[in-house]
Amino acid sequence: MDKRSLTPAAILTVFLVILISPLIWNSFQQQVEKSRLERVAARKATPNPTPTPKPTPTPKATPIPLATIAPTPTPVAPVVKTVKAPTPPSSTKGSFPKLPIGTTVIVDPGHGGGDTGNSVLLSTGERVCESALTADVCRRLALLLKKGEVAKVVFTHEDNITTPSEIAIPPSNPQSRFHANGALVKGGIEGLSMRTSIANAVLEKAVKKELVFFVSIHFDNVPDNIEGVHIIVPPPGPGPFTKSLVQSFTKAKLMRTKDGEDFLQTPTAGTDFKSHGVTRKFILRPEKNGVASKVLIELGNLRNQRDLARAMSPAWRQRYAEMVYIGIVHSADEVPTQEAKVVKK
Repeated sequence: MDKRSLTPAAILTVFLVILISPLIWNSFQQQVEKSRLERVAARKATPNPTPTPKPTPTPKATPIPLATIAPTPTPVAPVVKTVKAPTPPSSTKGSFPKLPIGTTVIVDPGHGGGDTGNSVLLSTGERVCESALTADVCRRLALLLKKGEVAKVVFTHEDNITTPSEIAIPPSNPQSRFHANGALVKGGIEGLSMRTSIANAVLEKAVKKELVFFVSIHFDNVPDNIEGVHIIVPPPGPGPFTKSLVQSFTKAKLMRTKDGEDFLQTPTAGTDFKSHGVTRKFILRPEKNGVASKVLIELGNLRNQRDLARAMSPAWRQRYAEMVYIGIVHSADEVPTQEAKVVKK
């Protein structure tokens, strides 16, 4: 096109287009940016709703049976197969000799309350606890002692069961409480100290001619090849009471032997007293328990099948009580009047 053909009007139009084109473009960009900012502002003004968390259900508390409450952790019980108990030796029934008038016997059922002692799990899934066995034997012993109406019987602790149990597997006795203050029986230093304090209180009230015996009944838990009765005596060694008990159990062929001799353990001092108690708090130590005629009897080994069968048999628990009773009676005339110094706490 020839420049000379452009009219003034066309030239003016081209000039205006060139002039306003940037303005139109800028205005368009501003509108686009404005729209974008409005959308962002709208999103900020209306945040996404936060989902309401579901409440966590509170688990229901599972009640703990009373019999399972034990302050002292119980070791895993060994599983023992059950066997039939042998026939117990013949009982003398009603022909028991009587104790001298004024005799006092302190009966200490091993463990009790929250302390179940040794336990074994039967192959049937049932559990046998030492504390139940010792409590039943001691009840039977107490009935024998009270039969002649001449002996005073003092339990270190007792539950609300007063008659022997005839069931094959006695339950534990979680309610057993000390007679001194009604406190629930516990193991360790606290429990052993309570037992010795009760023994010393009884001894303190004894008159000069009164005979005082202290008998602590237990069942132990040692390798399963060990069988029989094991008696632990205070230093300096076996006295008339212990020898009478040994004779009673030997006649029944129940006395545990070691190297061909009756197995008697005599703790002498210091760390020897860790067995069946806490060091320096052992219930047979003379400076803790002032009763002169005192023993701790392990009536059998719960890991041994034959001993366990006897322990589970009511007839055998009766015979155990009878043999302890006979041991007390036969030693009564040889035991000197108690003049031991009472331990003051």
